[in-house]
Amino acid sequence: MDAVMSTGIETETSEEAGPQLYDVTQDTIDVYAENRQPNARDFSLVWDKSLFYTLEDVTAEDTDGQIEKYDVFKKELLNGVNGNQIEYEIYTNPETGKMNKIVSIEHQGDSLLLTDYYYLDNGQPNFIYQRTDSIYTPTYATPDKTGERFYFNNDTLVKWRWINVPLQVEELSLVIDEQSSAQAKYVYNDAGQDKQNEYDAKEIQMLNAAYNTYAAVEKSADYGNVKGYVSDADHVPLQNANITFFAGTEPVGSITTDENGYYETGISLYEGGYRVEVSCEGYKAVTIYDVSVNAKNVTTWLENVCLVAEETTEHSVWLNIYDGDTVSYDDNAAVIRNGIAGASVIVREGIRNTSGDSMAESTSDDAGSVNLELSAGVYTLEISIDGYSRNYETLIVDGDKTVDIPLVQEITGDQIKVVLSWNGDADLDSCLFTPHKAESGDMARINAVNSTDDYGNILTADSKDGQTAEVITIANRINGTYKYYVSDYNNCLNGNYTATDMLTYDIRVTVYDKNGIVAVYTIPRNLRGVIWEVFEIKNGKVVTLQNSYANLDGNNWWSEDKSVKKKLSEVYVGYREYLEKYDEGADDNFALVYLNNDEIPELVIYDAYLMSIKLVVFNDSTGMAEMAVESQTYNNKVTYEECMLGGGGGSVEEFYIEKENLICVSNQNCFYRYDIIYTLDNTEVKKIKEGAGELIEGEYDKYTWSLDQVEVSESEYNEEINKVFDFSRAISFWHVDYKNKKDMITWLDKQYCKS
Repeated sequence: MDAVMSTGIETETSEEAGPQLYDVTQDTIDVYAENRQPNARDFSLVWDKSLFYTLEDVTAEDTDGQIEKYDVFKKELLNGVNGNQIEYEIYTNPETGKMNKIVSIEHQGDSLLLTDYYYLDNGQPNFIYQRTDSIYTPTYATPDKTGERFYFNNDTLVKWRWINVPLQVEELSLVIDEQSSAQAKYVYNDAGQDKQNEYDAKEIQMLNAAYNTYAAVEKSADYGNVKGYVSDADHVPLQNANITFFAGTEPVGSITTDENGYYETGISLYEGGYRVEVSCEGYKAVTIYDVSVNAKNVTTWLENVCLVAEETTEHSVWLNIYDGDTVSYDDNAAVIRNGIAGASVIVREGIRNTSGDSMAESTSDDAGSVNLELSAGVYTLEISIDGYSRNYETLIVDGDKTVDIPLVQEITGDQIKVVLSWNGDADLDSCLFTPHKAESGDMARINAVNSTDDYGNILTADSKDGQTAEVITIANRINGTYKYYVSDYNNCLNGNYTATDMLTYDIRVTVYDKNGIVAVYTIPRNLRGVIWEVFEIKNGKVVTLQNSYANLDGNNWWSEDKSVKKKLSEVYVGYREYLEKYDEGADDNFALVYLNNDEIPELVIYDAYLMSIKLVVFNDSTGMAEMAVESQTYNNKVTYEECMLGGGGGSVEEFYIEKENLICVSNQNCFYRYDIIYTLDNTEVKKIKEGAGELIEGEYDKYTWSLDQVEVSESEYNEEINKVFDFSRAISFWHVDYKNKKDMITWLDKQYCKS
C-alpha cells in the first residue's frame, strides 16, 4: 500500500496537458517477504568473488575499484512492516545499464541498518553485507568491520560469515574454505541442528531481501519531487503558507505548508525551470527562480524560505567581502581576513534571481566593505570581481545587520570548492570524505584535525574565535564518492548529540566548480542533532542528501579534540629542532610512540648496537623538546641523569604499554633476571617497581627473588610484576617502525603541514 502525504494540491488544468503537481506517494517494501525459495542445496558450489573484487577497491591493481565509474541514482521507500524510511543508492554499469550494487540505508530510530547488495548481470544476488551504524559513510566489507556477510551462488547460500568484534571472524559454510582467513570455521554438516536451522533461516531471509529490494528499486515514477521549509525571520515555522509553481507565466498548481512549515509535492519534469512563489498572510511574498526538475524519482530540496513581516522601513546593511581562501590567524589566534576591494555588488529581489532588475548596486571599498540601505525583504546578492568565482548570496533583511561574505579564488580544471558560512559565534566544522582509501577500506577525510592530504585537498582555516566560514578545496576531482558533512563541534565534544542549535545560525553551504555555483544548501528544519549530512559527489555529479544524525557511536572523528591538533604542531616543530641538533650515531633509529593518553607522542631514539632507548619529550613549560631524565637517589639526595633505558646487549629488551604510561626494561637469561618498571612524569622517568632473580651459586635452576630489595617467592615475584605491567598487552621497542634521522625529519615536516 502506498503512503500518501496530504498536500492540499490545487492544480491548474487545461485542454492540453502540461506540467502538473502530483500527490506525494511513497511506495512501500516488505523487505523480507518470502516470495521465493532457495535452490536445492549443492555442496559443490563455492562463492565467485570476481564481482566484489572488480567493483571494490580492494587491491592496488587497476582492474578493481570499478564502482567509481558507475552511474548512481537514489530512491526512497517506506518499510511496509515498521514504517521506517529506507534510502537506496543504486549503482548501474554505464555500459550495460545493469544494477550491480544497491545500498539500503534504513533509519531505525537513532541508528541505521545498512545493507549492501551485490548482483550479477542476471539479477541474482552474489554477496550481501549487513551491519548497523550511527552514520552512513561508504565503506566495504573488510574484516575490521562488524556485521554479517552472506555469500551466494545460484540462489544458494554457500557461506555465512559474522564478525561481532573487529578482526574476530567466524563463518559457517557448506564446505570448508581453505583460503579463508577466519579464526573460527564451521562446516554445515557438522554444525548441529540448531546452527543448521539458523543458517537455513538466514538463507531464506537474505535471498528474499535481495530480490525484493531489486524489484522495488526498478519501479520508477514519471515525475520528480520538490521539498522545502518556510519560516519567519526568527526561524519559527509558518503553517498554511502558499507555495505556487509557475512554468513560464502559466500557473501549475499550489500547495500549503504543514504545522512544521514543511511542504512537498510531486511535479512534472520541466526543462525550463519553474518559478515558485511563497506567500503567507502578514508577510512579504518571496519568489524563488530557476527551480530545475529534470529527472524522475529525484528530490529537489529548495533552500529554506524566511519570510519577513510587511513593512516599509529601510534598514542599514553592511557587507564585509573577503578572500575565503586566505583566512589565517595571528600569534594571538585572532582572525586575519583579507578584504576584497573593488567587488561589484548587485541586489535583486527574491531567491536565485540572477538576471532580473536590480534594486541597488555598489562597489566594495579598500577594506572590502559595502553599505546598503534596503527595505525589509528577501534579496539575491550578486558579488563579482576578476580573479574570483561569481557568488550569489541570499540576504534576509528584517533589521540593521552586518553580513560577512567569503569569495573563493577562480577555479580551474577539475577543482571544486565547498564554502560553509554562518552567522553567530558557534564553532561549526566541515568534513569531506574523499574516494581515497584510508585504513581498512574506510574513506579518507579532510576536516579540522586532518586539514590536508597527499592529493592536494585542503581545509582553509578551521572556524574559531569569530571566523564564520570554512573552505574545503578538492584539488583535482577524481571518480568515486566525496561526501560532505557539517557538525556542531562544541555539542559533539560535550556529548549533546540531540542539540539542534545549528538551526539558528543561518548556515549556508555553496559548491563551486570552474563554471561557478553548482549547488547551494541550507539546513533542513527537521534537524535531528549535531551532524548534518549535506551532499555527495558521485563520479562528478552533485547529489543532495539532506540527512541529519544525533548518534555518533563508533564515529569519533566528529568529537576529536581540536586543541590536540594545535599542540601537535608545536610538538612536531620541537622534535624537528631537537633532531637538527642531535649528533646521530651510526646505530641510532627514531620513532614516535604514545606512552601516555594525552594524544601527544614521545620521540624514541633506539641504539641498535647497545640495545637501549632514549626518550625525548615535549616540555610544556619551556615549549621545547628535551631528553627525559631519570631520577636517582645517592646518599638521600635526588639527582638526575640522562635517561637511557636498557643497554648492555644480550637478552635486554624494553617494552611499553601504549597510552598507559608504563615502560619495562627486562633482562632474562639463565643466570639472572630483572624487571624495572618506569612511568613518565612530564620530563622525568620515574622507577615505580624493580625486581630481580639471581641464580643461586652451585644450583642449576634455583633462584633468589626480590621485589624492591625485599625477598619474595618466585610466584609472588611474577604475580606482583604482572599486576603492574601486563606483558600480554606490551609492545616491544624492538618492533617499532623506526626511521633514520633524515626520514624522521621529513616525516615531521609533512605532519606539521597537516596540522
